[in-house]
Amino acid sequence: MSDTTDPNSQKRGTGYNGWWFASAAVIVAVLLAAGAVIVFGGPGDTSTPQATTTPRAAPGTSTQPVATSGEVRPGCHPSATDQTVPTAEPPGLNWEIIDGVAYPWSPTAGALHRDRGVWTCYAHTPTGALLAATFLSSAESYTQAARVLQEQALSGPNRNAKLAEVRKNPPQAPEPGTTADIAGFKFLDYTPQRATIQIAGAFANRYLVLTVPVVWSGGDWKLNMDPPGGPVPGAPLASLQGYTRWGAP
Repeated sequence: MSDTTDPNSQKRGTGYNGWWFASAAVIVAVLLAAGAVIVFGGPGDTSTPQATTTPRAAPGTSTQPVATSGEVRPGCHPSATDQTVPTAEPPGLNWEIIDGVAYPWSPTAGALHRDRGVWTCYAHTPTGALLAATFLSSAESYTQAARVLQEQALSGPNRNAKLAEVRKNPPQAPEPGTTADIAGFKFLDYTPQRATIQIAGAFANRYLVLTVPVVWSGGDWKLNMDPPGGPVPGAPLASLQGYTRWGAP
């Protein structure tokens, strides 16, 4: 499988970044007001997001083998097939920087196609969903946001409005020191058709959480910016208790 990673990106040796924020002093305010950086509504809801009522597989258990019914993205053939919901950091991850932000990818679970800041081709597995959700958690903040939203988000009112917005006013690359570190993850639910995953971040000794719904569509995991019940706002997080910690080496 060819790798078309942006030549301007590079692997990060220590630490890693998660989301773009204006400054450490206003991290929570920016997260809630821009909930922004992704899809999760506006200010006012500062409670930790709750699990949805979607049927879920318990973490660490396996679902039934996936029947894809021939739904395969052209040229996309990840080798991962394990249907176990991860309760630890997936092994063998690489971390690469896009717009100053480091994201994980796996040579078996994706993203196998990494083209100028647009990552696609994830395995139809819980790990594939996790890696896709982590990348897509910042979909609106990339300098390539229009391409990401066009290719990797389901069409709907929120997505279409945000796509029009970023086409008119493309996001700028973040300033150094204005991004948060990815700190943990938690599966709220998973089926072979959809998953809801929380991505936790840490910045200036504070935690925050984004809830990212993804759907298997067109042979890949895609961001759902119009989930049933509406998007969940980003929120401050008291601690990482209950989350699986992970990060770049």
